[in-house]
Amino acid sequence: TTEPYLPENVKVIKTLTFMDSWIYILFALLLFPVIFRISRSISQMSEPERDIEGAKEDGYLQRYPGSVIEFYREEEDIHRIVIKMPEYPAAGEPPLFEYFDVSGIRKTVLYKVPVIRSPETVYKYYMKEMKEAGFEIIYTGRGEKDLGNPEDWYRQVIVTGKNITAWAELSNILQGKLLCYFSGMKNDVREKIYLSVFAVNHFRNDRKTGIFIFVSKQ
Repeated sequence: TTEPYLPENVKVIKTLTFMDSWIYILFALLLFPVIFRISRSISQMSEPERDIEGAKEDGYLQRYPGSVIEFYREEEDIHRIVIKMPEYPAAGEPPLFEYFDVSGIRKTVLYKVPVIRSPETVYKYYMKEMKEAGFEIIYTGRGEKDLGNPEDWYRQVIVTGKNITAWAELSNILQGKLLCYFSGMKNDVREKIYLSVFAVNHFRNDRKTGIFIFVSKQ
């Protein structure tokens, strides 16, 4: 038999067989979970991170641009104020910190910055903030040369004997390099306000910067 004549601008539409239909349906079912995961990931990436529920600002310093509060606690505890650069007596031995303790209600705010920042950038930002907020700088240092090992600071300065259990969830936070530390004091009408800032890079083994701010009054 000869094929019927069709004009050049007319296309033949092939009719799908029963088998063809099931192949397309099966392919769509297999592909759907992949498309769903990709679209969900894109949605999460486009959605900005937010502060954890119930978190509050430290009350004195402007947060670092783009940062979010990942940890917040307000409780009666010790606020350890470092007054001198840690000294390492010998290799393998813990450093000697010089500090004084402020007892009372301590507010702890942990900000997460979604990208790595240089020590100089973070240092300049918080030096400016501390001065503009009226704090007298007690001690400040930046980088590994001044501050040493972040784990030593975690064990001897950040985590006191009273709150070590509560802080176990943050035990893996200091995996990178210390950026800077500030301690400062400000005279209010009836009390003294003590504030310290502690920043570290490679927050939670990720390419982020973590910034602790501690506030207490006496």
